[in-house]
Amino acid sequence: MVLIQETKKSCMDENFARFLWPGDDLGYIGVDVEGSSGGLLCLWKPEVFQITGCCRSRNLVLLSGLAYLRLGCFIVNVYVIVVGEGIFGSFLKEVKKAWVSAPVEGWAGFRIMAKLRSLKQALKIWNVEVFGHVVSKLKVAEAELHSWDLVVEERDLTEAKARKRIEVRDEVWQSRKKLESIWLQKSRLNWALKRDKNTRCFHIMASRRQSRNLIDSMKINDTLYEEPLELKQAVWVYFKDLFTEGWKVTPRLGGEFSCIDQGQLQRLESDFSEAEVWVAVKECDGNKAPGWKVTPRLGGEFSCIDQGQLQRLESDFSEAEVWVAVKECDGNKAPGPDGFNLFCIQKGWKIMKGDIMDFMKEFHANGVLGNGINCSFVTLVPKSNCPESIKDFRPISCIYKVLSKVLV
Repeated sequence: MVLIQETKKSCMDENFARFLWPGDDLGYIGVDVEGSSGGLLCLWKPEVFQITGCCRSRNLVLLSGLAYLRLGCFIVNVYVIVVGEGIFGSFLKEVKKAWVSAPVEGWAGFRIMAKLRSLKQALKIWNVEVFGHVVSKLKVAEAELHSWDLVVEERDLTEAKARKRIEVRDEVWQSRKKLESIWLQKSRLNWALKRDKNTRCFHIMASRRQSRNLIDSMKINDTLYEEPLELKQAVWVYFKDLFTEGWKVTPRLGGEFSCIDQGQLQRLESDFSEAEVWVAVKECDGNKAPGWKVTPRLGGEFSCIDQGQLQRLESDFSEAEVWVAVKECDGNKAPGPDGFNLFCIQKGWKIMKGDIMDFMKEFHANGVLGNGINCSFVTLVPKSNCPESIKDFRPISCIYKVLSKVLV
């Protein structure tokens, strides 16, 4: 009998099973992969194991039967998803350490911003220490594992060397999972979660996204900019002028205002006379394009909210609805200026929820956002396939997602 984990096959049939184990008589049961990892397969000879029952799920295959037609037994094939102390085992520990140890006072929004900055610096150090150079580490580990495999083919290993081989094999597996996560982040495609990263199409799409997002030159106000610093400054000035009011001083209404008397009010509320209607018709330009043939009107009954619904709308934000909003967001979207996407908040919700709920309560009470709390990147999305001018791009901004989603 052979038990295989991590098959990464979306459809396992008899042809695939016989490819792995050629022969006339063969029994097999498999679990198809979901996402980019997983997949289980059990193979056996009917004369060695006779199956009487089966139970399977995404991570488990349980077989019951008779071994050599006389010994009752259970066979378990498990795909273990490592949580906590796995690849990112120290991630949440580092998040909790940096979040709790940051002594910040002030408004909740300001505290969140300061703690995110502190967390960003801590995670940069963690990234170098834990991830490091994944590709080079993987090559070294694979070479060492290959040398151990050659030794095993020649002679049996001692207990200490066998443990060392298991450690090297575990390091190879972890390095491969790290590399897959890096490629997934580079691609940021939904279908990447359902395909193996080691395909030519995957690499082309990941590289194409980077090349398409690159802006190496742009024409702004009939001037072509190619130098990165000059281009950056010109784009900043263009959108600064675009989003800035032209008024140096906002005009305000002041002075004394005359009021209408009772006679003027009665004339305003009186019925329309034939004379004033004819004056209005006569003064219109009769050469204009025709309008609606039938003027649209709103009809029907409109439901109103009751007192209970009104109270729920005006009530404080609950932790449950905030968590639902966080959980429903796509955590793999591009990060904001603080360097974090929603996936980080989703994973660290138990650590961050106290400060986040304080921020939500303060906003509900005051209706004011602290300076910089809703800062965001302005991403230039091309309107055409070959954009040349700044006018060929449209700006799109990522708003403060958690608050806006709860409000909606």
